[in-house]
Amino acid sequence: MKRTGLLVLWILALLTGLLCGCGETPAAEPTDPAALPSLYPETGESWGPEQTQSFPEGPGYSIPDVNPDPDESFGETPTAVPGPEPTYSQDPEASGIPGLDSPEDYPGPSETIPEPYIPENPLPSRNPPETVGPDRPGPAPDAAALQAALERALEGQQGTWSVYVKNLDTGETVSIHDEPMIAASLIKLYVAGAYYTTDPAARKETRCKQVDVMINISSNDACNSLIDYLGKDTVNTFIRLSGFKDSLLNRRMLEESDLENYTSARECGQVLESILAGEYVSEAASARLLENLKQQQRTEKIPAGVPEGVETANKTGELSNVENDACIVWSEGGTYILCIMSEELTDVTAARREIVALSKLVYEYFNH
Repeated sequence: MKRTGLLVLWILALLTGLLCGCGETPAAEPTDPAALPSLYPETGESWGPEQTQSFPEGPGYSIPDVNPDPDESFGETPTAVPGPEPTYSQDPEASGIPGLDSPEDYPGPSETIPEPYIPENPLPSRNPPETVGPDRPGPAPDAAALQAALERALEGQQGTWSVYVKNLDTGETVSIHDEPMIAASLIKLYVAGAYYTTDPAARKETRCKQVDVMINISSNDACNSLIDYLGKDTVNTFIRLSGFKDSLLNRRMLEESDLENYTSARECGQVLESILAGEYVSEAASARLLENLKQQQRTEKIPAGVPEGVETANKTGELSNVENDACIVWSEGGTYILCIMSEELTDVTAARREIVALSKLVYEYFNH
């Protein structure tokens, strides 16, 4: 009986050990995550810890799955260009103004997507950046005639106007009313830069194609998806670390808010010059953005003021009282950058005609 009792106790002990997981291979200790890269090592500022979560569902959070076939050349011969979002106070058909971005109906995400790195010291949302005055260079002496001609052309125009011109071959530079203005879709240039900072080699095709449609058809849906993916603080940190003082992302595109997004004609010109030089984030990112700008579908402003056959690359921006355009022009008289911004408008049709006239004036100045 004693031996039987010991046998029972031994069996019970064995069963207890098995139930408690005795004999299992211990789980591996978690390894320390790899150090996250700095955005710009020389600044000492770096991104915070990476987080992973499910991509939110709902309007504005979808991932455009455009041209999934890698062999297809996206943007060159679009079968249809979406019309714009209803941002004009008057009927676009009646006014003759082509529309802006209407929302694309893209499929939603099907997998968990890691969020990009979030900066440790985010910038607070605020109203327009303060205008920087004394440290802004004036026009080059040999551009005085162009500046005078532009100022005469702007006399009596409705609203507030800003113009930046730079001939990249001669260095001639003109800047009129150099201060922050409502960006409208020009802010997309900075959203693109912030995204390519997380993917400098431009390899993530789905996201890169979001940038494509954000630039060459000015898709607000694609822009909002990228803003949600990056976070506004990430975009503003990219802007700050890139040295831009007048540009600021306060809200998603067409979001109801008391805040606006801001940039300046000069800083948009600097972005275009950096892209053309292959220095906007990386050579790969710059090359892809330059191709996006050359394939621009909205060419009724600055490009309409140069002769047919002259190559241009531009990005527009417009709201019910805003008309903007930033453009590279390859002309025989020199490659130049022209950026025009206008706000507080009461007649956007007249403002677009004025942008075309200013573009023609600048082209003729460099090609007389």
